[in-house]
Amino acid sequence: MKVLFAESRFWNTHPELQEEYKKEVATTFREVRKLLPSIHKSITFVVQVNKHETMPEYGTGGATRNSELILLFLDSKLPYGERGLLANTREIVFHELNHAARYAIPIWHKSFLDSCLMEGLATVFERDRAGSKPLYGIYDLSEVTDWLRELQEGNPESRWQEYMFRHGDGRRWIGYKVGTYLIDEALQRSGKSIEALTLMECQDILKAAQF
Repeated sequence: MKVLFAESRFWNTHPELQEEYKKEVATTFREVRKLLPSIHKSITFVVQVNKHETMPEYGTGGATRNSELILLFLDSKLPYGERGLLANTREIVFHELNHAARYAIPIWHKSFLDSCLMEGLATVFERDRAGSKPLYGIYDLSEVTDWLRELQEGNPESRWQEYMFRHGDGRRWIGYKVGTYLIDEALQRSGKSIEALTLMECQDILKAAQF
């Protein structure tokens, strides 16, 4: 496992934070890999100071490119302070490593609903194992079941960004919340752990959720 930092003047004035950040990522990686041993040992984290890739609610962001490469982003203004950055980074690493565990199997996500399940798995894993309360995983039951029907009956692939992040009508994280709901149903109805569901194909997760 490696943690690499893209060049940025930010780190010139925050050398101690850079070391703490690196330690937090490495410690979290070891913690998660005990839960999901399918994660590759050779994984690389690339850290970039880039506000445009972060969530305003957290000042951090992440993206898993494949089973061995994860990108981590942070806002140079540190809107939630250094402690907030490190806490949010721990949660993001939990989330992104869940994706990496599936990619390592490998499991492919072909439809928009498959992508919802992938994000739901990572969100529930982050919530239940890292003790976080991700806003993109908090849903109203009656609302999210309507959203699920909307995704099933429509063509969300053509408006992927809108349905996954911010819809034109103001809704946020539709795909994430639908996925989280489906994973919660699968956990309750099957009795399986989030780690077990992480290793399952999408169609089998839907069966476990009785959908």
